[in-house]
Amino acid sequence: MAFSSLIQDVNTLSPTKRGKRSTVKAYSYNSLTSCANIGNIATYCGVNYPVPNVIKTDATRLVVAAKALVNYIKNGPQFNAPAACVNDIKNTYCSILFPRCDSKRNEVSFNTSNCINSYNNCPDSVKKILPSYINCDVIPKGAFYLNDCIKPPSFNLKNCPNPPSNVLIPRYLTMDPLLVDTSIPNLRSFMQTQGNNKLCIQSFVDFLCADIPFCSQDRTMLLTTATTGKCQSSFSW
Repeated sequence: MAFSSLIQDVNTLSPTKRGKRSTVKAYSYNSLTSCANIGNIATYCGVNYPVPNVIKTDATRLVVAAKALVNYIKNGPQFNAPAACVNDIKNTYCSILFPRCDSKRNEVSFNTSNCINSYNNCPDSVKKILPSYINCDVIPKGAFYLNDCIKPPSFNLKNCPNPPSNVLIPRYLTMDPLLVDTSIPNLRSFMQTQGNNKLCIQSFVDFLCADIPFCSQDRTMLLTTATTGKCQSSFSW
């Protein structure tokens, strides 16, 4: 993950003192208003259309997330999921991960009109856990501008705190906090198998939970409070 130089100070309302403003150092992470062709990075998800720049940057990670969910459902003996169920979940989840830019590359949309139907071919054991990964109610509907920025919705997150309500995130990243949250258990398990201690694991989890990009005040850039140094220091236990 690479970060450019400091772009601006962002004023936020202090959560502890009503009305008091604090300043957060924010760094440019990616363009908010640009799309790019993704090449063959996401062939697993059948992506052959332009996507927002930040989605292309994160494409490898997103494909890993898609494969992890599909394999979890496909191979979990507790699910006994038929092939049609697995295929529907794959198509819907990939559509959530990879929103599509229009031909003029200034609007974006999700191909999830049949989201609710992705459950139809699945047994109850799968339907019970799917809302943690595929929440049809909060997926943005229709087409909207790339720089359409909104307050982050409040999710019932299990591993991360909800994003602060006093920043704006791109509408096409509405699902990002949920995607990060659901990735944490597998991440913890993997890091444990690599011999990392609990403090190291929790430090990196905290870093990931806080690393949700948000809109610049002029709505042209994605900003982050994360830096390469913070990422590296999360491993220094």
